[in-house]
Amino acid sequence: NSSPAIRAFALRLLPVRSMAPVKDSSTPKASLPEGLTIKLLQEMLALKNSELSLEVVRVFSVNPAAMSEPLVAVAKDGSAETQIRAEAVLGLASVANEHLQLLFDLAEHSNSDLREEALRALRGQTLSGEQVRRLQTVAEQHPTSAPLVNALTKPESLTKGRPALSDTASWQKRIAAIKTPPDPAAGERIFHHPRIALCANCHRSSGRGTVVGPDLTHVGGRDDSDWLLGAILDPNRDIAPQFMPRVITLNDDSVHVGIRLRSYVNEQIRDALGRNHTFNRNDVKSIEDLSVSFMPTGLPIGMTDRELRDLIAFLEAN
Repeated sequence: NSSPAIRAFALRLLPVRSMAPVKDSSTPKASLPEGLTIKLLQEMLALKNSELSLEVVRVFSVNPAAMSEPLVAVAKDGSAETQIRAEAVLGLASVANEHLQLLFDLAEHSNSDLREEALRALRGQTLSGEQVRRLQTVAEQHPTSAPLVNALTKPESLTKGRPALSDTASWQKRIAAIKTPPDPAAGERIFHHPRIALCANCHRSSGRGTVVGPDLTHVGGRDDSDWLLGAILDPNRDIAPQFMPRVITLNDDSVHVGIRLRSYVNEQIRDALGRNHTFNRNDVKSIEDLSVSFMPTGLPIGMTDRELRDLIAFLEAN
């Protein structure tokens, strides 16, 4: 009897996690809290409430290998809202090789959100000559999507002629030269994309993501676009002390890397997947504090200029 808005908020808070890394169709089903079933989720989806449908699709996306069937159904549903369908396409990105026909069909769609989300989901796939020709036709018919097509057919286009990561001013000029308006909704999908920006692997925004690095929910409140872009281009420029990673080597020579949580009788760190590990000091051989960020450098090189611009627009809008 709860309102769709309350149910959507509850879905966002529930501890839904994948039981294993997504590898193939044999991956175990996502771990759903007791009482939350795929049938119930589909009943929520049938209510056609925008906010609730979005959260249902995001639950399906936690383990797309096990829940690809409902994701495919949403992606194909011409009566569904575009943003809901685009979110379902995002959910399929981790298992794109199993849904190439659908993704190529959507890559030719007249709607730019669906088309470009499908192009992003295809990033990194090995393409046949016929597939390359189809994508080239997409670029000809939809020039604004050409950079995303080039990222697929000519991966070198993402690195050729782009400024050094230390040159924030030149990157700002490239972003400012984009003629289309920023798209924060696309930026949010890029934030959570499993193949491109990878932000949600370590960061949380508005309750979604992983708690390893800083929560980015209110990062836009700093009102300093140069600082935000610079932090994305070179995450080692300005690292808060509490997010410095450390390497713990145990007496059995096993090595563990993570963000320090506490250090006294026990050493506790949080790894890159958001998991906490606790070690007794008697079992620790050595501890080394690192001066580099957990966040890898070079992530913007995996994005088009417009994808980077939309990601920043999303972060600034929070």
